[in-house]
Amino acid sequence: MSTSTTSNKSSVIAHGAFTAAGVDTSGAHNTDTLTFPNGTLKLVHKRTGGSQHFDPKTCLATTTETATDTLGSGTGAYKGVTGSGKATANVLGIAARNRAGKCSQRMAPLALHLVINGSGPVTMP
Repeated sequence: MSTSTTSNKSSVIAHGAFTAAGVDTSGAHNTDTLTFPNGTLKLVHKRTGGSQHFDPKTCLATTTETATDTLGSGTGAYKGVTGSGKATANVLGIAARNRAGKCSQRMAPLALHLVINGSGPVTMP
């Protein structure tokens, strides 16, 4: 989950094959690094669909995206971990208003709430 309008980092909670809290750092080429206390994992995601809506009166933006994910390239306790699955991202944002008082999608948003839920089988070595 993230509420920052500028950071490439968000909190992550993994549960299932292992349970850990950490940080998801968004990277280039749809590859994120998940950093947990006992090591890291790479998460590669590919967008498969979605929808968005923007209300020009209230400046509220809503977006839903779906994706496929692949886990791998682990270090530390996660060396050899593999997995794949599906994810859904839900975003709520409030756009800033320009000097004329109109909602602007070109300016940095005033607020952002991003929640991504993913699931799929994970194999531990």
